[in-house]
Amino acid sequence: MLNNILGGSVITRLALAGAIFAYVSVARAEVKIVAIGDSNLDVPHIAKTDMYPAQLERVLRERGHKVTVTNAGQRGDTTQGVLQRLDRHVPDGTDIALVGIGANDTALFKVPREIWTANLTTIVKRLRARGIEVLVFGVGNLNNAECCFGKAVATETDALFYRHFQDGLYNDMSLHSEKIKPNPSPTGPVDKNATAWHLNEKGNVMVVERTLPLVEALIARVDARTSGAAKPNP
Repeated sequence: MLNNILGGSVITRLALAGAIFAYVSVARAEVKIVAIGDSNLDVPHIAKTDMYPAQLERVLRERGHKVTVTNAGQRGDTTQGVLQRLDRHVPDGTDIALVGIGANDTALFKVPREIWTANLTTIVKRLRARGIEVLVFGVGNLNNAECCFGKAVATETDALFYRHFQDGLYNDMSLHSEKIKPNPSPTGPVDKNATAWHLNEKGNVMVVERTLPLVEALIARVDARTSGAAKPNP
């Protein structure tokens, strides 16, 4: 009888200790973020450490978040390319995906709108079906008042939406990494044919600042979900 009581007491204590350990471990777990997309993330002419994912990781850590941000951007990629590599480059265990893809579909390859929009919708839905929180960067021409595609699928899947990776920055030549063609004259208008495809270090700093509240909102979702799942039953 005494052995049973003592044994039960030990088992109870071990179970409680294990539950507490599991709760603390999960609560302190690192949040894993993957940024997947095209050359907005894998930027030519600048160092990896100056690209959006690396700068975002630094700022989040400075703000006390235990995170890793993996750069799964590939120059020249399309929505179809991301679909094909999605499970490989956003592996199991990923908590948050930042999705910025579609510019090459529209600008370079002239993929019909119904195809690339369907691909992007599938990407977001597949990630959400896996329980991954998602931030969608919209796709479209920033000079068009109807820009940009992605908000509806974000709303439908309870993802978050940012209008465009270069929103408010596209026409500022000082924020781009390409060599900008000079104006026809010192007082002339900005050369509309100048290349302004990719943000430089300063431009990416600004994107981090503008998207930080959205990313932190997703981190809060992850923390709330993992903390709730880890709490032991009373």
